[in-house]
Amino acid sequence: MVCGRGVPPLAIPETANNFCRASESAKSLLHTIHHNPHLSHATSSLRASHPPPILSTAAIAKRTRRQTPPQHSSTAPQPTPSQPAAMITSYIASATARFNPFAASAKAARTFLAQLPPDARASMAIKTTLLPRRSAEPPLLSVVFKDGAAMSFDLEAQRFPQIQELVDRHSRALGRKEALGSG
Repeated sequence: MVCGRGVPPLAIPETANNFCRASESAKSLLHTIHHNPHLSHATSSLRASHPPPILSTAAIAKRTRRQTPPQHSSTAPQPTPSQPAAMITSYIASATARFNPFAASAKAARTFLAQLPPDARASMAIKTTLLPRRSAEPPLLSVVFKDGAAMSFDLEAQRFPQIQELVDRHSRALGRKEALGSG
């Protein structure tokens, strides 16, 4: 048996040899379908298709090579629009979230909890209450800071970027107080 390029099958790697066999099987199947009047109308798109050419490893590497943009060391990496910037969590003493995980208003609470660091339970108290699907209780997110200030957020009215902005603003103020007090 000779492959479509006129090379005996023993000189071709096994994957290419199997490809040639599959290609010849597909050709014979198309030939059978083409000559059968009951099946020829259903395969008009199959007759126009051709098997893909066998590529060398260099050609495959060339096709899959990605062009990376130049890295500028002077600028810090910017977060992508889908990924929010990291929230300042070092001044949070406790966080309480109460939400229905199936409601659209729960996205802000889920995102807030996802922004907390993995070791957050060691440095702050986190309480999460999941409401049932048909609960009439409103969703709530409350944050208490280390200076005693408390913030409560209505999750139906506010989205995560607004919540993050308020939490970061208070955290930066606490950071400035700490820097001025210790300096």
